[in-house]
Amino acid sequence: MGISILGIDLGTLLEIVIGSTGSAIAVYAGVRSDISKLMERATTAKDSAERAHERIDELLKARAGRRES
Repeated sequence: MGISILGIDLGTLLEIVIGSTGSAIAVYAGVRSDISKLMERATTAKDSAERAHERIDELLKARAGRRES
């Protein structure tokens, strides 16, 4: 009989630990990838909003200038 820990054969225990570790690493990599994509989209949205605000400000200034004339 082989070595057992808590009534589980050592080989089986190693399979469980290695499998769980591999799954955890895959999930971690997936989450990091999703966060990276989300940050990229958020940055793009922020830049787009800033450009839109600048255009609105320019339109409002132009409109105010026409009223003064």
